[in-house]
Amino acid sequence: MNKSILFTLLLSFGVLGCSATTPTAQEQQISYELQNVKWRLISFGHTRMAVHEGSDITFDQDGRYSGSGGCNNFMGNYELKDDTLTLKQGLSTMMACPIMSQEAKFLQTMQQVDGYKIIGDVLDLSHEGHSLLRFKADILKK
Repeated sequence: MNKSILFTLLLSFGVLGCSATTPTAQEQQISYELQNVKWRLISFGHTRMAVHEGSDITFDQDGRYSGSGGCNNFMGNYELKDDTLTLKQGLSTMMACPIMSQEAKFLQTMQQVDGYKIIGDVLDLSHEGHSLLRFKADILKK
């Protein structure tokens, strides 16, 4: 009898533990668009290279992008046609920081982008179908 109660309790805790990580119905319904979302850089393509926190990009409705490389701010224009995305070279502040090599790679890689895909809350910027930069939706901008 005690084994039966113990088994039921363990099973209940297991189910409760799993349900805590399951997205709510509201979270599952969120559909992110490219524009008006702050996208936080999480990786360079499919690599597991560590990414310095603070690198992000936002695409506005008026064809402008802006963001941070982790130290310096940048902005420029973009063109969006279907699933084709072109980031035109823009402007950047030029402060010296300890993470300059990663920031330079981030800004240079953005110039190669010719496409994008959004799956859930992940934005993948690509070149000829190959992942270059991956972002996670951070904050919805209004």
